[in-house]
Amino acid sequence: MELKAFDKPQKSAEVKPIKLAVRFEIKLEESTDEKCPEISYTDLLLKHERKRKRTNSTSLSATGLVNK
Repeated sequence: MELKAFDKPQKSAEVKPIKLAVRFEIKLEESTDEKCPEISYTDLLLKHERKRKRTNSTSLSATGLVNK
């Protein structure tokens, strides 16, 4: 029996970003005949992303890791 050595698979040059799960706690008023509360999931995600980026840039600039 002959053993063969195989080359390691080459790593892809393109790195895929990690997708994070986000959990929201949403409190809506009760629906009535006069009003029906609505929520925009897209707006929630956009606000969360802006807040996350702001927090990350603030913490990185405080440590001196980001040049302004």
